[in-house]
Amino acid sequence: MTPEISASNAHLFAPRDVYRFRPIAEPAAVSYDPTAGHNPPYGAPINFYLKSKLAEKERMHVTIGDANGKTVREFECRAATEGARRPPGPGGPGGGGGGGEGGEDGPPCEVKPGMNRVWWNLRSEPGTEFRLRTSPLYAPDVKPGPEGWRQAPDAGRISLLEPPGTYTVTLTVGEEKFTQKLNVLKDPHSGGTESDIQTQMQFLAGLRDEMNSIGASVNQIETIRAQLAALQKELGNDDAGKAIRKAADDLADKLVAVEGKVLQLKLTGRGQDSTRWPPMLASKIGYLANETSSSDFAPTTQQLAVGKELKDQGDQFQQEYQQILAKDVTPFNAMLREKNIPNIIVTMP
Repeated sequence: MTPEISASNAHLFAPRDVYRFRPIAEPAAVSYDPTAGHNPPYGAPINFYLKSKLAEKERMHVTIGDANGKTVREFECRAATEGARRPPGPGGPGGGGGGGEGGEDGPPCEVKPGMNRVWWNLRSEPGTEFRLRTSPLYAPDVKPGPEGWRQAPDAGRISLLEPPGTYTVTLTVGEEKFTQKLNVLKDPHSGGTESDIQTQMQFLAGLRDEMNSIGASVNQIETIRAQLAALQKELGNDDAGKAIRKAADDLADKLVAVEGKVLQLKLTGRGQDSTRWPPMLASKIGYLANETSSSDFAPTTQQLAVGKELKDQGDQFQQEYQQILAKDVTPFNAMLREKNIPNIIVTMP
């Protein structure tokens, strides 16, 4: 921290090298061990200086790019609330199921004048979030949240632990940009090679892309199902209303049948209901990603075979869904237009 830095509007300090540590078996210890220490958050601390407070609606960004210039993570920071305890910033521990599922974003990035630090947990942006806008089957008491949706209990967001290498950290404040290099080092205790890690990353990236594609379609299906449920509440009891209600029920049943191949639609997220119903495709993809990413080794022959099988199931799901859009949703909308009723919207909300 020099007089030149303190006189500038902003400054990004050079990050120290960080290790991409992998899980180990923790030594046994009693909870009251007086010698126990505290580890820092997992990942890379990013330190920067701001001379002035951000305006209320002003945002600054911290971006992480890989050696190819591709952005792997971006954090949007705002001015810290007065009197509030400032959190350590985005990131979180380096664990998590499904190759690093959701719930790791941590608190929002809030900054104040002076020195600031945020942590990058060495993971990529979380994947597509499954947003369920309907209640579980046979559990109508479980409603979507105040935002209009609820999380899928059996489909997490895959976030990949980035491989060792040199990354570029960019701090953007207004029109000014500051960059520094960040070296992410392989865990020296890991038995896998960097070639193994790259092979694993390619496989995990395929699982993430498959999960994202399924999530986008599920979100569309949920939007359609929610619109059908709202439409049925507005229909009258005359012959026209009964005909449309029957068609809406048939369409909803077809959507449930195809969606049920990738999500267990009976899950409520409460108690142990996940032990009562078998896992479906999204849960299996997450499990495979979690197991494959648990070490620094390349995927096994069996994992590759299961990945291919799950990819084929995902392709079949997409084909069936597209057939419903063409053969069922389009004619249903034509029926609504004949009755001067607004159409069902298929695009993402």
